[in-house]
Amino acid sequence: MKNRPVHIRWVNALPRRHLLPLDTTVHWAFRHTRHTIERDGVPAVIHLHGGHNDPGSDGHPDAWYTATGVHGPRYAGDRFCYGNTQQAATLWYHDHTLGLTRLSVYAGLAGFYFLRDWHELSLMKRNHLPQGPYECELLLQDRMFSPDGRLAYPDVPAPAADWPGGPSIQPEVFGQVLLVNGKAWPYLEVEPRQYRLRLLNGSNSRFFRLSFGGSWPIPVTQIGTEGGFLPRPLPLDKPLLLSPGERVDLVADFRHHGGSRFTLTNDAPTPFPGGAPAAPPADQVLQFRVSRPLDERVPEPELPSRLRAAPVSLTSEPARTRRLLLFEIEDQYGRTKPQLGTVEKGVLAWSDPVTENPTVDTAEVWEIFNTTADNHPIHLHLVRFSVLGRATFTADQDPRTGALSRIHLGGNRPPDPTEQGPKDTVQAPPGQVTRIRAYFDKRGLYPWHCHMLEHEDHEMMRNFHVGRRGRR
Repeated sequence: MKNRPVHIRWVNALPRRHLLPLDTTVHWAFRHTRHTIERDGVPAVIHLHGGHNDPGSDGHPDAWYTATGVHGPRYAGDRFCYGNTQQAATLWYHDHTLGLTRLSVYAGLAGFYFLRDWHELSLMKRNHLPQGPYECELLLQDRMFSPDGRLAYPDVPAPAADWPGGPSIQPEVFGQVLLVNGKAWPYLEVEPRQYRLRLLNGSNSRFFRLSFGGSWPIPVTQIGTEGGFLPRPLPLDKPLLLSPGERVDLVADFRHHGGSRFTLTNDAPTPFPGGAPAAPPADQVLQFRVSRPLDERVPEPELPSRLRAAPVSLTSEPARTRRLLLFEIEDQYGRTKPQLGTVEKGVLAWSDPVTENPTVDTAEVWEIFNTTADNHPIHLHLVRFSVLGRATFTADQDPRTGALSRIHLGGNRPPDPTEQGPKDTVQAPPGQVTRIRAYFDKRGLYPWHCHMLEHEDHEMMRNFHVGRRGRR
């Protein structure tokens, strides 16, 4: 509940072996130390994705710790305080250990965290939203399995003559088995009434473009993004695109369809947007069976005309505009390595000095220039932001550093209607600059990164620091 803090002790009881193949050539928790998983255990640290928390409770990738007491340089203890000072939202938590996030999330260390507030409760009390058994959380993921049923993950070596041996990190990983809440291709029996569906894309790399076979044969209405409600209900008239880390709040209306079946399908290419089209069986997600008898004792909700008093906006003028860069280089083994950086300096590593240093209690506009072929879901810790729009661009680019010059922008395209609620993860399409505006109201060090987990673990991640007034 909003403004009711939750104190959690996250106990690391993980064993002294990881379930999945570990690449020790990437920058990971134990690199350049004498620690080993066999002796010290699997490191972990929990990040509440979308949470508005102090740095010590944020789950910084360098705040990891093990069952034996070994910990990272930013470890602040295993007791976390979630202040819950934000509006009602669909949050989630997952492991965020440096260089291990892709493996630990894939192995199952992720879950929902729902936050209510009095406004949402008032909508429910006035019967404006489906509730109780008619509110369903749906965690969408993709996985691979061995013939004996064990969880599988690629363990191929890097194609390099000087490779030291062992498995290599992959550019992206796409499983052909689609899971919902941990079950492969399940079905959900529903009554012929409205249901609130809270969807999370918890996959490592897979985008979902969701519909019922390319359209919406029943009314499906979006009411929220990951950080809260839209200004007003939005009836969907096209497939819904959901990138890794994004959430969406929907109301599906199964009235007048007793006895029918509707299969939620996915037609997003892998990788997105220029990869191969989704093929069976990864084009089937979940089946809704309108097979339960209607409980006529439960009144049917009526969605309100407005979900919030005013559109999401920041009243203060931005203190500055930053120009950020997405670029790909090759690492020492010839592997593609997507990176973050700045337009002026080019690519920067996780360990390079901080270049994004907002002043506390100020707003900023971040312009994210994507010069890669992938659509990258960009996540900022701490803040919820507004998507301002996108534009195509051309520029001269340094082939070594990626730095841009002589930039020419096309016409600004407003955000998609599905993005007009509070966001913490935004899609940055290739060849476009994506503009967001955020308000930074807590001091400290926080990460921002791509939420394709293989990219994040291969250093497509940077720190930003929110400092005292006067710091630049």
